[in-house]
Amino acid sequence: MNKYIYIICLVIVYLNIHCVYAENEYINIRLIQVEESLKSLEKRVDWLKQEMDRRFDEMDRRFNDIDRRFNEIDRRFYKIGGRFDSQQVFNYFIIGGIFTIITLICTLMGMIIWDRRTTLKPVLDDIVDIKKLKDKVIALYNHLGLDYQGAQQLKPI
Repeated sequence: MNKYIYIICLVIVYLNIHCVYAENEYINIRLIQVEESLKSLEKRVDWLKQEMDRRFDEMDRRFNDIDRRFNEIDRRFYKIGGRFDSQQVFNYFIIGGIFTIITLICTLMGMIIWDRRTTLKPVLDDIVDIKKLKDKVIALYNHLGLDYQGAQQLKPI
C-alpha cells in the first residue's frame, strides 16, 4: 500500500512539474508582452510630453507677444496722457469752482429762508394774540353797550 501511495505521489508531482513549467512559460510570454506594451506606452507618453512642451512653448510665445503689444499700448497712453494733464487740471479747477459757487448759493438761500421764518414767527404769534385781544375787547364793548369809538350807545327806554 505504501508503494501505491508513493507511486501516486510521484505521478502527481511529475504531472505538476509539467504544469508548473508550462505555467511559467506562459507567464514568461505574458511578461514579455507586458514589457513590450509598457515600452510602447512609454514611447507614446514621451511623445505626448514633447508635444505638450511644444504647445506650451508656443502659447508662451503668444502670451509674450500679447504682453509686448500691451506694453506698447501702455506707452502710447502715457504719451497721450502727458499732453492732457494740464488741460485736465484746469478743467477740474473750473468744475470745482462751479460746484463751490452752487453750494454757496444753496447755503445762502437756506439761511435766508430760515432767517425769515425765525423772524416772522414772533410777529405772527403777536398778531394772533392781538386778534384774540380784539375779540375780547369787542365782546366787552358789546356787553357794556358801547360803540366801537368808545361812546355809550343810547338805548331807548
